[in-house]
Amino acid sequence: MVCISSFSPHIYQDMKIKFFLAVATMAILTASCKKNTDNKTSAPPDKVIAKWNYVSERIVHYNNGTTTDWTVTGKPGDYIEFTTDGRLEGYVNTQYRHYTYSRPAADKISIVLYYTANCTVVTLSDNDLVYTEHRSASPIEYQDITTTLHR
Repeated sequence: MVCISSFSPHIYQDMKIKFFLAVATMAILTASCKKNTDNKTSAPPDKVIAKWNYVSERIVHYNNGTTTDWTVTGKPGDYIEFTTDGRLEGYVNTQYRHYTYSRPAADKISIVLYYTANCTVVTLSDNDLVYTEHRSASPIEYQDITTTLHR
């Protein structure tokens, strides 16, 4: 039977050095391996980010039991554009629009006008975007607005 104490001190020292070198080499090789940063499973681009033709805006105004309903229809050249940097710009019915927006959830668009309009996405496809907004002046006076855009 052979025990460690029967080895020559030089052999024992050589084994320790070889073991240390093997561990150090493995550590260096592991640390130097480049992690693959190509994110093949990244989220698809947000379909909202695009230049959209302004089709219409339907406004239903409720005031103390009375309902008024009207639609503003877009004209050729009217558009709204959502940019990647959070800007919303457009030209609708001879008025230039310039706001900011965010996407707090897949079915939400927050548009900052002179107030924050929290809109709900009803339809979002490659060609259509429809979103609604509920504006409340009081419990008895409010508006429901539906905006329809098309590419």
